[in-house]
Amino acid sequence: MKLSAALALAAAPSVLGRIAPSGLPLGEIAWGDFVTLACNANLETAQCVPWSSMGYDLNNVVTIDCGVCVEVDVSVLDVFGGMNIIGHLKFPENFKGTLTTPFMAVQGKLTMSSTEPVTDANGAKDGLNVVLTGDSDVNFYPYGENAAACQNILGESCDMGKKSIAVFGGELDIRGLPDTCPTWVKLVDVVTSDEEVVASEYPVPPVPATGCGTGDIVVSDFDNG
Repeated sequence: MKLSAALALAAAPSVLGRIAPSGLPLGEIAWGDFVTLACNANLETAQCVPWSSMGYDLNNVVTIDCGVCVEVDVSVLDVFGGMNIIGHLKFPENFKGTLTTPFMAVQGKLTMSSTEPVTDANGAKDGLNVVLTGDSDVNFYPYGENAAACQNILGESCDMGKKSIAVFGGELDIRGLPDTCPTWVKLVDVVTSDEEVVASEYPVPPVPATGCGTGDIVVSDFDNG
């Protein structure tokens, strides 16, 4: 996926036996199950409206309403208050731009799609950049049928942590290549014993088909975010 980001997915530390102030064990964000919202039943066929036509107040939390599809048509989105995606937020295929926000809560659907490498010919980032800027924990209140999912109590919040993209019964539709193109991640051997282990053979990555490309598809930067 052509999603290059100063990106950190954060959650509370998991410590067995300890209880967070909200009453949940640390590391847990919810007691109940999240379900697909009924008001999004026709979301797949909803006609998308341009982001620029919505008049959002970017200094506060931007909410994509349930059942509504909003398609991004601007290259710079500085959403200082965070994003609450109850409906559908769609980035056009091969979109080039930067989204800066402290958090993204996906209760509906978030679509990002690209068939190009994440960097240009000079090695510069040239795709969709998501920069998460949050520096404090976010207490999030789910919508509709999921309102009681956080602690099985209506009106209680879930702790999203800092710099998070959290899914609350929604869907992430993030595609970086056609389904026919192979992808892989190079791993480094991990040895825990004192005995030196020398591999006799290593897996050989598959050869991409014509049109799949061979560059980096995902670039994450945890040091600068």
